[in-house]
Amino acid sequence: MARMKLQERKLIRSEGHYPASKLKDEKQRLLEESQKPKAAVLTVEGLVKLYLTERIEDRKSANGKIIPGARKKKGQKEARRTLENDTIAKLKTRVAAEITHKYIVERSMV
Repeated sequence: MARMKLQERKLIRSEGHYPASKLKDEKQRLLEESQKPKAAVLTVEGLVKLYLTERIEDRKSANGKIIPGARKKKGQKEARRTLENDTIAKLKTRVAAEITHKYIVERSMV
């Protein structure tokens, strides 16, 4: 049994492949992957807040000018209230990418 493994390893080395260096390379690759910054997972709460601040509500530009949002003040408040009370209250910590149309339809029919 041991002689067969020795012969296999000798054959592998004669082909130019070294098992030790292969393991070392694999460990190095795993270490590099673990050190890469991972993309932030966007939750429903984060997505709603991003949408409100970037699209719906008024905001200031870099030079101080006020950029109007998509709605008037009353509409901005109503959109915020609706999204916070309905969406964030129920789906706060869920990952936004997991929410599908089917999921919403199933929950709204209950």
